Amino acid sequence: MLNSVMTWAERLLFGVAGMALLASVGLAFYAVVLRYGYNSSLEWLEEAARYLALFSALLVAGPVLRLRGHVALDLAPRALPNRIQHIHRFIAGLVALAVATGVFWWGLQLMNQSLKFGMRTGSLQFPQWLPYSIIPLGMAILMLFSLVEMIEAGQALRTGAQKADDSGLTFAAIFLMQAVMGMPATSVPLTMFGSIDSFVLLAVPFFLLAGNIMAYCGPARYIYDMVDSFVGHIRGGMAVTSVVTCVVYAAITGSTTATLAGVSALATPPMERAGYSRSFIAGLLAVSSTLGQMIPPSILMVLYGALSLQNAGVLFMAGVIPGLMIGFVLAVTGVWMSWRMQSETKPRQGWRARGVASAKSAPAVIMPVIVLGGIYGGIFTPTEAAAVACVYGLLVALVVYRKVTWHNFFHEAVRAAVSNSSMIFLLIAAALLFSQPLAFARLPQEIAVWTADAGLSQMQLILLVVVLWLVMGMFLDTLPIIYLTLPVVLPALQAADVNLIYMNVVLVITMQIAQVTPPFGLSLYVASGVMKVSIIDVVRSSLPFLAVLLVCLVVLVAFPQISLFLPKLLAN
Repeated sequence: MLNSVMTWAERLLFGVAGMALLASVGLAFYAVVLRYGYNSSLEWLEEAARYLALFSALLVAGPVLRLRGHVALDLAPRALPNRIQHIHRFIAGLVALAVATGVFWWGLQLMNQSLKFGMRTGSLQFPQWLPYSIIPLGMAILMLFSLVEMIEAGQALRTGAQKADDSGLTFAAIFLMQAVMGMPATSVPLTMFGSIDSFVLLAVPFFLLAGNIMAYCGPARYIYDMVDSFVGHIRGGMAVTSVVTCVVYAAITGSTTATLAGVSALATPPMERAGYSRSFIAGLLAVSSTLGQMIPPSILMVLYGALSLQNAGVLFMAGVIPGLMIGFVLAVTGVWMSWRMQSETKPRQGWRARGVASAKSAPAVIMPVIVLGGIYGGIFTPTEAAAVACVYGLLVALVVYRKVTWHNFFHEAVRAAVSNSSMIFLLIAAALLFSQPLAFARLPQEIAVWTADAGLSQMQLILLVVVLWLVMGMFLDTLPIIYLTLPVVLPALQAADVNLIYMNVVLVITMQIAQVTPPFGLSLYVASGVMKVSIIDVVRSSLPFLAVLLVCLVVLVAFPQISLFLPKLLAN
């Protein structure tokens, strides 16, 4: 009974949140249309789009918790006995409930203050308490789902194992630090709201949605077939096809997980028929799918730009040559390993077949050109480009490929975008809350002073930061690493006059390595689950490709010109 009720509640909340996200995209796109179609603009469109996206993300924080969508260190609990896992899950739910209750109450106080002083929003001139109400509303729903987590954990003591969730413990530590530092309680919801109330950050859910539309609604098959028609006949050509498809797919989705899921479904059957082992395919795709972090538009670069105050378009340009370079060496490595395995080849396709395949894939392949061309041509901002990508992707899927159904559009593409956006926005809010006590204690400044007094050269400092990221990447996902370390290391890098555009590329390739580094590399586990291959086999097969990534990291660190060539060319 309880499970049925919560499932119904999840569907309702995801439905409302999905409609809010679509409305946000529509408003951002309409702003572009007004500017270029009617030579006018309405400032309230941007503000309304921000509030709708915030509403969408926070509304489903509770359902995402229950569906295990938040970042959590759950590998250690899974190694514990079943009974301890359930106790751990109960405690995590209890802490999440306590934290959500606290933020709910402080959010109500913030609403009361804004009502008392008659505060209004900038462009819409709505009462300020109205957008502030998003925080207590989201926390109230999170409280309900945390309570359900505790009930289900108690029931699971009798029924069987389920994964634990550490997100409540993470948030509890952040708010405990706030209390210790003596900061006002209302600063917690105010900081949460301010940290994610950003038009720049709207690019994250918009690019996620655009990628999901292209991934779930048809075009992926045609991209793979197009690449395969050109190189599938050579020995190792199918490995090249998979890598190149990952490059194109990454440029469309900007997501590692979406790239891995989409390409694996296309590449696995023909590669197995050609004699490739499933573990080799899993290792190849686990590493190649991380190109979604380097090939623009990259969500990691958007987040890095927001933290470092760098232009996202310039950061995108910096990732083009490194991304193509990494894709090339991964393809060469795949060919070399294919020759060693004596894999079979396919018949050569004629130019007519290649032309047909290219024509079918062209509408999908053109999307990154429209997005990046629009950004670098000064036509629209990265956020507006993401909104245009959503509309273009939907039109292509509807008119050209005609694969759109209500299920694959709303229940798969939109729902996945809402879920991932909720996770990312809450992580951003938590990380900004975490950085406040650090800033209050002057820890970043002290580290900057220490590095200066230590007499570290630029390269020594860069190598120190890279080693820190690599070690953390063995145990944490990419987003926690970025939001936990950047507020600390950026002042030191700036004090040493390190180019932050160059460091953007260094960070991203380091995070690519983190995704496939044992023991906790996320892509390894996603590949293991998607491909139905043991994690040990995935790790073993991915090691040659991981070694290639490490070589690329050394090259990109040693030669900043590779990353800075296109941004400098763009500036000139």
